[in-house]
Amino acid sequence: MYWGDLNARARGLSSRLLGRARLEELLGGPDASLLARDVAEIVGPAGETRGAGAPGAAALAEAIRARAGRRLSVLELWAGSRSRALCVLLEDEDRRSLRALLRGAVADAPAAARLRGTMPTPRLPERMLRDLAAAPTAAALVALLVSEEHPYGWPLLPLAAGMRPDLFRIELALDHTFAARALAGARAGGRALLAHVRTIVDLDNAFTALLLRGPVADVEPDECFLPGGARLGRDRFVMATSAEDDAEAGRVLAAAFAGTGYASLFREVGDQGAIGDRAPRLTSLVGWPERLEDAALSVQISEALRMARRDPLGPAPLIAYMLRLRAEVRDLRRIVWGFALGAPSSTVAAGLVTDR
Repeated sequence: MYWGDLNARARGLSSRLLGRARLEELLGGPDASLLARDVAEIVGPAGETRGAGAPGAAALAEAIRARAGRRLSVLELWAGSRSRALCVLLEDEDRRSLRALLRGAVADAPAAARLRGTMPTPRLPERMLRDLAAAPTAAALVALLVSEEHPYGWPLLPLAAGMRPDLFRIELALDHTFAARALAGARAGGRALLAHVRTIVDLDNAFTALLLRGPVADVEPDECFLPGGARLGRDRFVMATSAEDDAEAGRVLAAAFAGTGYASLFREVGDQGAIGDRAPRLTSLVGWPERLEDAALSVQISEALRMARRDPLGPAPLIAYMLRLRAEVRDLRRIVWGFALGAPSSTVAAGLVTDR
């Protein structure tokens, strides 16, 4: 599969990413009003203005999402016959958006709060994200997906029924659906894209193993395992779930990822308390600390950039761009909401994913 023209477009879009220095410059401003104006200039229209002419955090967050959605739409427009392979990458964003929306629906969070963890894509445009965020229940949200003929609707429908759906099992179904579809689509995109998807599956399994380290009501570790990864097999996955503590679980996972940047990440799990406090009987994935996922994203970006240098004609430049775009959206969102909530600039800076 030829990626040259799509990579050229991705490289052009990459040149418009802000980078670490610009993000830190935004954080160095004297007040939230000037920050809002600076971000608004970067991301474009930011809805109604508030206060002394500066957009509010919610309007800025909406503009940040819209800007990312426009860039993904450009890539889809250029994909042509490679649209199925591109969908592999876009559906990873869709899955993350749906997860945020489902968690918000189960928690009965306001619609605006549910949208914070989303990113528009051609298959989940802003209009549809807003409709999903306004759904009163998880069942209503999934029914809307079905009515829109979204591929994730039917697999979730039986699990979302009832007054108190099991969020853990809904998210498992979401992940299983993504893994099956992504692996099938990646095979059409070549070896490098398939390797990327297998890494995603491995990381999903690693995060789930850490969450399952301890008794979970009515859930067997084996049923949580996603097949299709390259490094973390079922046996080692179960070993990690039954580890005595975080440090041992981290060592088991580090061994699975030996020779990659993820190995040191998982070795540090116990030392840095990356999992944090968990209820003795975990019943959903709500509350999973973002910092471990952010650290993994940083490694994914480094790996994709390294692969892009080794194989510039493959899909790695496109993969690297989409991962960097995800990191930038997260970072801009954190900067905006950090200022809105009065968080110290140093604390927000420490949480930035973008590192170059």
